[in-house]
Amino acid sequence: MKTLTSLLAAVLLSGCAYNYPYSHSSIGAGAAPPEVPSSQYTIVNNTDYKLAVYQDGQYIGDLNVGGVFPVRGGMLWRNTVVTVTGTDPDGRFIGSASWKYQFGIPEAWTVVSLNAPRPRR
Repeated sequence: MKTLTSLLAAVLLSGCAYNYPYSHSSIGAGAAPPEVPSSQYTIVNNTDYKLAVYQDGQYIGDLNVGGVFPVRGGMLWRNTVVTVTGTDPDGRFIGSASWKYQFGIPEAWTVVSLNAPRPRR
């Protein structure tokens, strides 16, 4: 029984600790994409802005235009919220967007727009 428990724990913990964004824009014509860890949950940046990516409130990396970012899964099929914030080349805040991943349901979130801040009244 102890061996089965150890094996189950090893399987659950494997593959849950990576963040490796990559960009298709860095791939030459006709070249194969780079080898990256696979994930059932990803973010694709289809905006004109560099995005900062946060998972459950913790910063996990930057995502350039055209980039793909695998989202690490959680244990026991928990949900997680991923938020992105966009900035222009001058560093000014453009807006943000959020997505809730329900683990056990594979999906890719393609960020196509950001919610701009509302003007003050």
